[in-house]
Amino acid sequence: MTSSGPSPCRVIRCTNPSGGRLTLNEDDPDVPIMEIAVCNEHLTQINAGADWFYDGADHMIHMGRDVAPRITDFQIREGIDPLSTLIVHSVSDGAPRIDEYRLSRPQLDQLAALIRGEQEWWNITKDDEGDSPASESPEP
Repeated sequence: MTSSGPSPCRVIRCTNPSGGRLTLNEDDPDVPIMEIAVCNEHLTQINAGADWFYDGADHMIHMGRDVAPRITDFQIREGIDPLSTLIVHSVSDGAPRIDEYRLSRPQLDQLAALIRGEQEWWNITKDDEGDSPASESPEP
């Protein structure tokens, strides 16, 4: 029987062979423990606190530019018009950024309910005006 060598690193776009295993779900007794093959470089970065997430759909680890920005702060700026501006401060791949989004009052109320845990994200429906945070695009 021949060996095909070590399995590849499961970090998206990495071509290095695995050098170790990342163990997931150790602290949650209700979820099966998983071990993911990663190269030594990525295992070191993860253990040092680099942002990452495991995508169960493609069974890959996303790091660096492949990780969605992490929100660090946000504010609401009320306007004279019926729309308000949501200002989101975040960090993406180690670099700070600020994005602004225009939202209606019903959208702001729905977002606040989501943040407070009063509504589940998968249960968002359009309101009477047709506003939906999931489908609304920010204005340029």
